[in-house]
Amino acid sequence: MRASANTLVIALSAVGAIGNTIPLAADEPARLTPAMTSAQIPLGVAPDGPVIVVLEIGSVLNPQLLPVSVHVALADAERRSAPIPLATVSLFPADRGGRFMLPAAATLRDLERATGESRPATVMLVQLAEPARTDSAQGDLALEGVRGSWAPTPRD
Repeated sequence: MRASANTLVIALSAVGAIGNTIPLAADEPARLTPAMTSAQIPLGVAPDGPVIVVLEIGSVLNPQLLPVSVHVALADAERRSAPIPLATVSLFPADRGGRFMLPAAATLRDLERATGESRPATVMLVQLAEPARTDSAQGDLALEGVRGSWAPTPRD
């Protein structure tokens, strides 16, 4: 399900500032915490045909069961354009990871228009959303094994 327009505006402002984002190797999982709120995960070039982005969150440390949401955006790996919001994902239950299938056709089209390139090399920007980034959550919240990949759109 695609996020609402209001959510996309929030995601754009939150993911837009990526100066403190740590770039990762293609096979390296990310770890998100209140101290390290964002990661840049290489996806490479999208395969031909309709695709989705698969966001995987391996495990979650969240004993206080704080609400946890993650903003996801796609960006050109060479940074020729601003990040384009893809989705906001909320964890439920708040202490379990999961695998999230995010339809990417419209976002990928927007990225192609912004870069002027068909199927540019792409990175996925993942960022913890508020209110998880509170002082009380320091040390008590971690998302482990955060990964991303392309996949063909599932058929019925």
